[in-house]
Amino acid sequence: MEYLRKYCRTSASYLTLNKDIKYFIPDSFDGYIGYVEYANTVVALEPVCSDAHVSEIIHGFKSFCIKNKKQICFFGCTEETREIFETEKFKTLYIGSESFVSLDKFTTAGGRMASVRRGINHARHANIRVKECFPDDKVKEEMYAVTKDWLKTRAMQELTFMVGNLSFDLPDKKYFIAFNDENVKAFAVYNPIYARKSYYLDLNRRRRNAPNGTMELLFSESFKRLKQDEVDRIYLGLSPFSNMQNMENHFFLSKIMRFLYEHFDFFYPAKSEYFFKQKFSTGSEKRYICYYPKLSLRMIYAIFLAFCPGGLKKMVFYKLKRRRK
Repeated sequence: MEYLRKYCRTSASYLTLNKDIKYFIPDSFDGYIGYVEYANTVVALEPVCSDAHVSEIIHGFKSFCIKNKKQICFFGCTEETREIFETEKFKTLYIGSESFVSLDKFTTAGGRMASVRRGINHARHANIRVKECFPDDKVKEEMYAVTKDWLKTRAMQELTFMVGNLSFDLPDKKYFIAFNDENVKAFAVYNPIYARKSYYLDLNRRRRNAPNGTMELLFSESFKRLKQDEVDRIYLGLSPFSNMQNMENHFFLSKIMRFLYEHFDFFYPAKSEYFFKQKFSTGSEKRYICYYPKLSLRMIYAIFLAFCPGGLKKMVFYKLKRRRK
């Protein structure tokens, strides 16, 4: 946690606390790289260290992986870090954008926000109230129940790696709960990005019977309260395959990713999530994978396993189980 509090500067940094994450820790300076390993490939998150040591830790980690005959893929890298990876002979590939909300610019006024205002009004008339709190045992159980109900709307099991789990033992998270009377209808969990006075919207889930507008009210109220805490930005998470016009020199891959974005909502709702985030977004940043030595089918499969550790077998079993219900 000491290094994280000093050097946490991206939305993914806090996720290095997820279970099953391994760590590469250099001997000569503070910092680390969090990673998982599948199919003889290391899938890593951006380094957590000072800006002055980013190039050095990447070089050391690359040497470590080459010595152990591992392919390397850093996932969700920023534009700034991408340039450092390229100096270390990594290849890079644009994979999507991450929307953010600058809280000093956020407002529900104006024509662009008309649908958000309608949703907020509907939720308020349905007696939805938003509260920031650390959940007691009763609310925790309801949040787990909300998650179970929410998963029934998803095509696959909970993702891991760049997505947190619903847990209550990690420090400095923010919990916002949408109640209807005493019943939990939805919640949002924010992770700190210490070095940027910002937060990352890690989890947001709702019951299927939550009134329309519940999420709009939950987000707008949590943004207002975080602004009161002098938070600068809220990062809303990576939208994979979005804004593929930013993909440079990868014509064939860009076509594949655009197809996945348009037609694979039954597998992962990338398009619908992107448009929901755009309701609130005041800007976005590009995100990349940075890989060495080359992008292979084995590396693509390792990335898939990082997010879905059970693999294709578990995913198919999950879909069949849902269908029987």
